[in-house]
Formats: sequence, structure tokens, C-alpha cells
Amino acid sequence: MDETIKELLNREPSRWGNLPKSVFERDILLLQETVTKLTEEASLLMAKLLFAYQNKDEDFPRAFEVEAVRSAVSHLEKHYKGEMFSPSSFRKMLAEMEEKTE
Repeated sequence: MDETIKELLNREPSRWGNLPKSVFERDILLLQETVTKLTEEASLLMAKLLFAYQNKDEDFPRAFEVEAVRSAVSHLEKHYKGEMFSPSSFRKMLAEMEEKTE
């Protein structure tokens, strides 16, 4: 994630009120663009996973299935903050799938 976005996300609320209008508008636009980009990435990822799931071959995963899972694992490692799953479980699923393709 871009350093500017990280700074904006971690900015103390008391600092928002002291910003000039032009800076505030710039920051809001940057946040909106970032949300749009992440939404598009997540949507593409879900589409790939749905396609891979619909066309899966559990015994012999095809390249598009492995790539969909690889993309999902990469995205989840960067962005998943939940407690239901651990990052190691994502990597394990991918490793198991890649093992079947060898």
C-alpha cells in the first residue's frame, strides 16, 4: 500500500480539522481512488475464484485454478485482518494445490 495512503489511514482525527481545504480534498480524492482500485481488484479476484471453483478438478488442478488461488492468497496476505483464518492456512491451501500439479 502506498505510504501516503498509510499516513492518511493512520492520521489522528485531531489533525483532520487543521488541514487546508485543498489538502483535505486531495486526500479524500486519493482515498476514493484507492478504494475504487481495491474494489476492482477484489471483484476480479472473486470472479477468478468463482470461475475456478465452477470448473475445478480436485485431483488435477489446472493452471487457471492454481493462479486464482495464488492471487487470492497474495491478496489475503496483504489485506485480511480477520480472526477466522490464519495466513498460514492460506499458504497451506496453495501449497497443497501446487503439489498436485507437479
